[in-house]
Amino acid sequence: MQHTSLLDIYRLLYQKRMLIAKVAIGVFILTALISLLLPNQYKATSIFYPASDDMSRPNVIFGLATERTYFYGGNQERDRILSISQSQQLLEGVLSKIDLFTHYKIDKKKSKSVSKVEKIFRKNFKVIRNDLDALELSFIDKDPEVAAAVANCAVNVLDSLTTHMIKLSLNAFVVSLENKVGNTRKEFAALNDSILNLRNTFKLYDTKNQISQISKIITSAKADVAAERARLKMFEDMRNPMRDSIQNVKLRIAGLESKLNSIEGVDSTGENGMGIKQLVTIGPILETMEGYYYTLKAQIAQDDVLLNKLKSAAVAKTPAIHLIERANAPNDKIKPRRSFIVMAATIASVLFMILYLLAKSGLQELESVKH
Repeated sequence: MQHTSLLDIYRLLYQKRMLIAKVAIGVFILTALISLLLPNQYKATSIFYPASDDMSRPNVIFGLATERTYFYGGNQERDRILSISQSQQLLEGVLSKIDLFTHYKIDKKKSKSVSKVEKIFRKNFKVIRNDLDALELSFIDKDPEVAAAVANCAVNVLDSLTTHMIKLSLNAFVVSLENKVGNTRKEFAALNDSILNLRNTFKLYDTKNQISQISKIITSAKADVAAERARLKMFEDMRNPMRDSIQNVKLRIAGLESKLNSIEGVDSTGENGMGIKQLVTIGPILETMEGYYYTLKAQIAQDDVLLNKLKSAAVAKTPAIHLIERANAPNDKIKPRRSFIVMAATIASVLFMILYLLAKSGLQELESVKH
């Protein structure tokens, strides 16, 4: 069995050079004609940066931020926009503004019309991150005006959807804070009622001063009793005590003790007869309740300010996208690359013919060996 050498292959191809040339020329002409029938495709591109979430913070909106504010977003904001760009909401938003059904000649009434439009849209729509960390949104279409219109519309819808998502988070904070403020107000009202009830029941309107005044009266009364007892002992130690003086001192002591008992035993300012011990017990409790009362009052005021800021931030128009370049109708087509198609098809036809001739020659040689 003879082995085929490179010289044999060369001779075979040289003999069939005209056939290979005819096939290549035929493919070249046919491919050129077909490529001329292919419609031009135009790519419109819009470039933008994601806005930082700081732009939606109440302190930034009202110019009250004390820390550094970032206007351009990072990876988190960028990834969020990339995720939303692949969502069904984006397609629905674009379709609500641009009639792609008519443009693609798809009957909107048919059951799979939306899926057909979506397939074409997804094939021609792309959002990528470029070398400068910006986002490039592009759309390809045979009509350059439509390509630009869809690209710009998609940017607007993307901005709206991203902003809506951020506003949803703010609204969730608003609802949560409203519930907190509502519960705090209920607690504040109940505490206020309890304080008023204690004050009215025990006639305590200025707890510290009332306790202080009563303590001073008790201290003064005890001092007077001690002084009178000392006088009584002095009179009793005299050799010839004066009975009237002793009697007067005893009466004075009895009056002071009676006064002291009335203060320590029963509070004369209370209609229900609250004693000083009760007053000392109730007083600190009431003071604690009043301290908590003012704490709740301050908390409600602080939460009201924050709630108003959040509500204002939730309705404020804040950008989710910083547009760098708006998509314009392109003048140059992006595809088809007709020269590339023709050359690739021609080269492929030549390679195919070479393989075909080699395979055919090999089969003929095999047949001759068998016979």
